[in-house]
Amino acid sequence: MNEIDISNIINVSIADSPISLRQANLSSIACVTTEAAPNGEDYIIYRNPIGVANDFGSDSEIYKQAVAVFAQTPNILTANGYFVAIPALPAVTIPATYGYNIIDAINLQNFKQVTDGSINIAANGGTAYSLENINFTAANTVEGVAAVFQNAIDSSATAGTAVTGEITVSNFTDVSDGSFGITLDLGSETQVSGLDFTGATTLEDIATIINTALVGATCEATTNGLLFTSNTEGEGSSVILSAGATGTDLLGSSYFGSLTNTNGKNALGVTAAFVDGHLRFTSNMLGSESSVAISAGESGTDLSTLPYLDLDSVISVQGMSAYSGRERLVDTLIRMKPQVYFAGVLVDHDLDATNNNAEVLDASNWMQTQDKLLYIADNSLTCLDSGNLFDIIRMRSNSHTRCLAYFGPTAQSARLMAAAYASRGQSVEFEGSGTTLTMQLKSLATIDPDPQMTETLNEKAKNVGADTYSACGGVPIVQSFGANEFFDYVYNVIWLKTALQVAGFNTLRKASSKIPQTAAGVEVLIKAYADVLATGVKNGMIAAGSWTLPVTIGDPEMMKDAIATVGWFIYATPITEQSQSEREERKAPFIQMAIKMAGAIHTSDILVYINK
Repeated sequence: MNEIDISNIINVSIADSPISLRQANLSSIACVTTEAAPNGEDYIIYRNPIGVANDFGSDSEIYKQAVAVFAQTPNILTANGYFVAIPALPAVTIPATYGYNIIDAINLQNFKQVTDGSINIAANGGTAYSLENINFTAANTVEGVAAVFQNAIDSSATAGTAVTGEITVSNFTDVSDGSFGITLDLGSETQVSGLDFTGATTLEDIATIINTALVGATCEATTNGLLFTSNTEGEGSSVILSAGATGTDLLGSSYFGSLTNTNGKNALGVTAAFVDGHLRFTSNMLGSESSVAISAGESGTDLSTLPYLDLDSVISVQGMSAYSGRERLVDTLIRMKPQVYFAGVLVDHDLDATNNNAEVLDASNWMQTQDKLLYIADNSLTCLDSGNLFDIIRMRSNSHTRCLAYFGPTAQSARLMAAAYASRGQSVEFEGSGTTLTMQLKSLATIDPDPQMTETLNEKAKNVGADTYSACGGVPIVQSFGANEFFDYVYNVIWLKTALQVAGFNTLRKASSKIPQTAAGVEVLIKAYADVLATGVKNGMIAAGSWTLPVTIGDPEMMKDAIATVGWFIYATPITEQSQSEREERKAPFIQMAIKMAGAIHTSDILVYINK
């Protein structure tokens, strides 16, 4: 007997939930090694030290570091972390690179209000250029903001000039045969003669008479003198005034007086662009001297401060010279980043200290652009001195590089201390309750207290922001210092940033149809971000308190009340105020958050009053 299919009556379709993006494993630690992997692997993941011993030998430093990592209680396994061995390539050739600055985030609407922006930018260690009167009102995208900056940079070339001393007009009115020599752009001298000033009554009249006689330059009146400007721009542009050959020589003290010459400058050798979600200023020069430095503007609206380009958030990366030899640390990390995830980085070998510690600093600069931590340990007593490696890292605000001073007998002993420290610090399970930690006063299994630590060295470590491991009353303790930010602050902020990214991505991806570009749709995103901040309260990163910064978002009183009550506040620009260009790009309105860090108590001062 033939039958009809049941789907003619009841039709069922199954819609599977889309796969969510997983939170980054912030308890994963890589050890970059000069040892070769047993089968030539690019990397090997371990969850105990036995596998490391089997692959690299129990005498290898990478095994000893693995022991230090897994010996801690708690350690990276507490939060499902792992230890990954990454062999550096023994021989590579790396081309030279450009230096650049990265600004993490910019707000288009803030820039669009600026008509008189200014900022100073220097390239390659040279003199800063003052870019002024920058108008962003026509910028409709963040790429447009970068284009406005580029236009200001392209217009930064200057012409050579000569400025006279103070002019006395009455000295000129009797001159009917004035002359002077002028040399433009390092060329040949030209005589300007037959200048008749008998009809002049103002400084502007004198400037007009001279300007009419000039070729290749202009003359204009200033407040009390004359300004000669070459018609060309750039380094070869110049104006040199010399004595007249006939008639009345105007170079004398009664006429032009003392002269001030300024050579022209080429346009600032920097390119502004919006790259990978960041505003980037890149030097046009290759090599280790390639760099970009940003500082405060000198007039109008200073763009170097909030709410524009916050200098505290600017990441500077020095250019690198071409290199041949063992793969440098930064190149190993860049090569392996797409292949395996790691949140912390250790090394099992001495890094090249030549070229002013270029290998360490290049890696440190790159790590500052990543949501990762680099551990650099040193056992030399000079590492804490002002102007040396740790101090340079502090001055660059490279807080993602954690400096550790441990004056054990060998450089290896310091690196083992770093391995233990990293595992203890990165053991946080951020989904737990009260799980965030400080490294202050923690003990490290398998590591002896520093045998050479003194009060003097401890104070030096405090000044440069290097953590130490010493003994206090017979108890081994980590001393954690904040001159380059405290470890837990940096680590927790990395979690917060990555957790917000994942929450936003998963919210958009898991929508069965779409999240509409409406106030209700924005609330869906805000709810996802609020859940992350609530987790931050639960794990102890965020806590209620007083808002002490001058910057506020949304309604100031509502924000301060929220901070005082729950420790966080979220504000989204109303959908009705979103620009049409951003709406057409299907962006959510700009969302801002304020949080109050719970912090940690490290020390206490006590004063006791005694009444006999």
